[in-house]
Amino acid sequence: MSLIELRREISDLRTQLNQELSAHIYISKSEKQIIFAPVRYMGFSVEQDDVTILPYGSSPALIGQTAFSVLTQFKVTNVEKIGANWAAYKASGLRTKKEFERRYTFIQLGTTHPCLYFQIIGNPVSLKKEHAQDLTVNALISLLWNEFSDEVLANKILQVYQACIALDEHDLLS
Repeated sequence: MSLIELRREISDLRTQLNQELSAHIYISKSEKQIIFAPVRYMGFSVEQDDVTILPYGSSPALIGQTAFSVLTQFKVTNVEKIGANWAAYKASGLRTKKEFERRYTFIQLGTTHPCLYFQIIGNPVSLKKEHAQDLTVNALISLLWNEFSDEVLANKILQVYQACIALDEHDLLS
């Protein structure tokens, strides 16, 4: 898909839904996985069941393409019963949610107005211990930038992930 087509698809979907788009990404080096979960919005965000799993270390092109694909699966629904959500946790195969939270870094990808920006927000794993979400790692990237590509988006996602890992490894959140 060309950059112009991508801009139009994202813009049209945002307009049609009257909502910013969002997707969840979970990255774990130890589990050797990147899990992409499309989101549906129903007054709050809920992961859809159809997650995509890539091997850790996949090419930036594949990571970027998958991120775009999952983002465009965003839905707004009026579902009354959501059941036992958290599709990414289920797909990980780990026994407990606590174990999943320790092993995966959560990254939220979303559009933000104006001018078709992508916002990438990462939560360091150690924040789940005491600080809840007092600190996030953020990156903004514009779809209007002529050099924008799958690889550029993937590299920003991976930079946010690496920053979260660095904060955790160097115990900078104590």
